[in-house]
Amino acid sequence: MKIFPAIDLFDGKAVRLLRGRYEDMTIYSDDPPQIGRDFAAAGAEYIHIVDLEGAKDGTTPNFDTVCRIKEASGCFCEIGGGIRSMDVIRRYMDAGIDRVILGTAAVTDRAFLEEAVAAYGEKIAVGIDLKDGYVAIKGWTEKTQLTAVDFCEQMQALGVTTIIVTDISKDGTTPNFDTVCRIKEASGCFCEIGGGIRSMDVIRRYMDAGIDRVILGTAAVTDRAFLEEAVAAYGEKIAVGIDLKDGYVAIKGWTEKTQLTAVDFCEQMQALGVTTIIVTDISKDGAMKGTNHGLYEELSARLGMQLVASGGVSSIDDVKRLAARGLYGAIIGKAYYTGTIDLKEAIAAADAAR
Repeated sequence: MKIFPAIDLFDGKAVRLLRGRYEDMTIYSDDPPQIGRDFAAAGAEYIHIVDLEGAKDGTTPNFDTVCRIKEASGCFCEIGGGIRSMDVIRRYMDAGIDRVILGTAAVTDRAFLEEAVAAYGEKIAVGIDLKDGYVAIKGWTEKTQLTAVDFCEQMQALGVTTIIVTDISKDGTTPNFDTVCRIKEASGCFCEIGGGIRSMDVIRRYMDAGIDRVILGTAAVTDRAFLEEAVAAYGEKIAVGIDLKDGYVAIKGWTEKTQLTAVDFCEQMQALGVTTIIVTDISKDGAMKGTNHGLYEELSARLGMQLVASGGVSSIDDVKRLAARGLYGAIIGKAYYTGTIDLKEAIAAADAAR
């Protein structure tokens, strides 16, 4: 599987948006090329770059920054955001950028897309953003009437070979079955899918199509009979992902808090035969004050499951402590971008505990 660490650019800086909202922007670095160097030093071979200003208004104000990231990292670099003319594509290609991602232009200017694919073939990818199940354009500010499946089928007919799908909506929208299956077929990677999977029919369709694992979230909490049926039918191919809020399981994109504690719920899952569980502590997420070690210590001591920790992992000590307890995995987000965790060191620390 290829890992594409991402750099989002705005005003020459590396930033992140919260759920696609420009008003909820956090600046992580004034030196994006250095982030590229850091990615390469950590072992990354690919970098995914998005020009957020370009995505919004169709310009390329961060062109020089993109080129400097490529030069500094030496990685395979792909760029999306504001690329709406052959001249811009040629500039990126001449500068050594490996792949260009067309977003809004692929939706609104089909003749341009056809010309780009004819000229550059596999170096042209199409990136679509989904909002409530529909393709969104202009930096997610406008939602079209095109479904993801319809749009991707159109792209395939035009000769597009790579499609990058980003769902910016909350979890729980209808799964994009055809798109997911094409991703699996094209990549040959181990693929797992979560979000809106609430029936055996959907699970069967994914399994029949070769998807390797399905993650159940809200449905695992609210529909126990469905969960039992899924585990009985597919065993280790069913994982459960839970979000915690103030120590209790939360559902429907964290908007509803149940009366189930994490320990009680995980024990119930183990009794049902679930072998992998992904636990995200929303109360700790982004606070940069450490993860919930007490919780993971209790879960790892009482459970015989593959346990993945998420939320608040903010130091190498956190990584070491989780690894020492035998956790199957840990998810690191904000700590990397704030420079609190060195990715290479974190990977080495996790490997050393195996």
